[in-house]
Amino acid sequence: MRSIRIIFAALILLLAISASGQKPWKNGRLRVSADGHFLETTNDRPFFWLGDTGWELFHRLDRDQAAYY
Repeated sequence: MRSIRIIFAALILLLAISASGQKPWKNGRLRVSADGHFLETTNDRPFFWLGDTGWELFHRLDRDQAAYY
């Protein structure tokens, strides 16, 4: 159990170090719009979030189609 914690801590440290080299976000913090229907930045620019999940992969695709996906 202790070795898993050490590996997990090392992984987090590695991710933190690698992320520190990214360029800073110049559009301000994200917030919910005044009407509550979308996201925007603090400098009033709209923010589009697209998330892709493969939920249909499990019951609609065969093995070849899943490999292609």
